[in-house]
Amino acid sequence: MYYSVDPNYGSLRINRIRAAVRGVSLELITAPGVFSPSGLDRGSLALAESMEVPSQGKVLDLGCGYGFLGVLAALLSPKSTVTMIDSNKLAVKLASINAKLNGATNAVARQGDVLQGMDESFDLIVTNPPYSAGSRVVERFIVESAVHLSNAGSLQLVVPSKMKRGIQRLLEDAYGSVEEIGGTGSYKVYKAMHPKTLH
Repeated sequence: MYYSVDPNYGSLRINRIRAAVRGVSLELITAPGVFSPSGLDRGSLALAESMEVPSQGKVLDLGCGYGFLGVLAALLSPKSTVTMIDSNKLAVKLASINAKLNGATNAVARQGDVLQGMDESFDLIVTNPPYSAGSRVVERFIVESAVHLSNAGSLQLVVPSKMKRGIQRLLEDAYGSVEEIGGTGSYKVYKAMHPKTLH
């Protein structure tokens, strides 16, 4: 099946994913060239089930892919504003389409290089970092998030269990402490608070 996403992209071979998460029914359009195009990955699902979304505030889905976590957060917290960022132009386009498709009018998607050039602060940054891209990229996600949290804000991320010790150290270095808030045998979900709240 082909779907014309944008004249600039021509016709793309797309997948449609339907899922119910935390009582929310979602329909998501994906395509080759973005992360996990054939279905929701287990890490993102673990984070989706565990993430603590503020009832009202500013949320960032960092490395959003086609927008699963950001769209879900927007629907779980309709009084919040949700920004979805990815370096992949196609992912940003799909995230924007998926926000509209699911009625997440409080969510917007934009292209960006992690948090470079941003001057906003967020009450929640949620992310499933691109671990396959290497440790330097993952470290950027963690370290750059620390300076973009509101005073009571938190970074919540999912980590493959086999990598948890190294990621815990990164989080402790950047934030001071880290709390495990959920996960499965294969994935752990961590929450790190804004460093200022720990002093």
